[in-house]
Formats: sequence, structure tokens, C-alpha cells
Amino acid sequence: MSGGKRPTLLIYRIVCTDQDAMHWCEEDIGNLRVALNALVRLFLM
Repeated sequence: MSGGKRPTLLIYRIVCTDQDAMHWCEEDIGNLRVALNALVRLFLM
């Protein structure tokens, strides 16, 4: 995992506060990808 904000915080920002991720830095987008992939595995999607 790269630097940037924690994946759980990024998920919260997207889901709970409906924040636009269009201008996030590359590290945060990578961490968001990690978090979303973990959710997919968790819920067997």
C-alpha cells in the first residue's frame, strides 16, 4: 500500500459524505482501489 490516507477513511469519504474523488492524489486513488477490492472480496461480489 502506498502513502496517502487510510483506505477506510477514503471509503467513508466516498460513501458517507458523498465526496468527489476526481481531484484526489494518485496515492489516495490507489488506496481507495485497495479498499474497494477488499469490500468485493468480503461480500463475495
